[in-house]
Amino acid sequence: MPNKVASEMRERLAAVLETTGELERNRSELIRQMRDTMAEIKALRRRLVPPPKGNGVAVSAARLAEKFHLTARELEVAMLLSSGAPNAAIAKALSISEHTARHHTRHVLVKLRLHSRARAAALIARELGAAAPPFS
Repeated sequence: MPNKVASEMRERLAAVLETTGELERNRSELIRQMRDTMAEIKALRRRLVPPPKGNGVAVSAARLAEKFHLTARELEVAMLLSSGAPNAAIAKALSISEHTARHHTRHVLVKLRLHSRARAAALIARELGAAAPPFS
């Protein structure tokens, strides 16, 4: 009787291990397919979405937004931030509350992976290809 139980347990364990191996293979294949699909989507997007038109700063700003996944509003905040504007001035320029300006500024810093407004201003200016004009 104990041999029968042990044999049954071995069979069940073998079935579980086989299923686990199959799941791992399926998981790996699914991850590969997802990566391939994302690469295809990016390639299609590059072909289908026309490059931004306008002056050099507008084109650079569009690239900045795409590179760091900034929303249109975050891009506006980033441009003001790059010129040294404090949250109050950003809020006034965009007709939003200072709290909302602070919230957008925080999101921009997170997306740029920076902790300092000064470093963000320098990075944005560098990405735009020229020093941003000082905020007035």
